[in-house]
Amino acid sequence: MNQVILTSTTNQPIKPLIKSALVLEKKELLTAIFKTKQNLLNFEKKYNLTTTKFISHQNSIKIVEMEAIEWSGEHETLNLLRQKLSNLEEIRICK
Repeated sequence: MNQVILTSTTNQPIKPLIKSALVLEKKELLTAIFKTKQNLLNFEKKYNLTTTKFISHQNSIKIVEMEAIEWSGEHETLNLLRQKLSNLEEIRICK
């Protein structure tokens, strides 16, 4: 477990500021996840193929090379965004 102690040079409470920053970051991650899912869905519709099948068989599927790279990148991006969101949701503010 990691722990961070924050101090401020003002008398203003920083707990609400930290909470709002975490909420904003979560909203931004959720927006990015939504957009990435939409991009994946566009590829799935275009090629009538799920992303899971594309990823597991991408070497044997005939797809424009640049689009295959983009599709694979969107899949990787979604996984990274989900991991960041999961990490963010594990943060607890103490005291």
